[in-house]
Amino acid sequence: MNKLLPFFSICIFFLIGCNQKNSCINSVKAKYVNKAKLDGCGWMIQLKNKQNLNAINLVEFEKSPKEGQKIWISYEEKQNMFDNCMSGKIIEITCISKR
Repeated sequence: MNKLLPFFSICIFFLIGCNQKNSCINSVKAKYVNKAKLDGCGWMIQLKNKQNLNAINLVEFEKSPKEGQKIWISYEEKQNMFDNCMSGKIIEITCISKR
């Protein structure tokens, strides 16, 4: 029985780790940031390189974002669209997964 304990421990480790996979294809690391202090802004998504994204459909994926919450995100840039915030690219989210 003692010989099987390391084997079972490794199996449990991998099973737990597999539940925390990124389910978004072609995604990038990002986090939620609250830009409400800027005129016309609200919740935005900040990429790892500090670029801000203004998602036109964030509420479809996250009803209550939390400041600094880390996520994986896949998105499409929207061309020829403008908003009041003017602090980042306008995007449409295709997938969000927590990190």
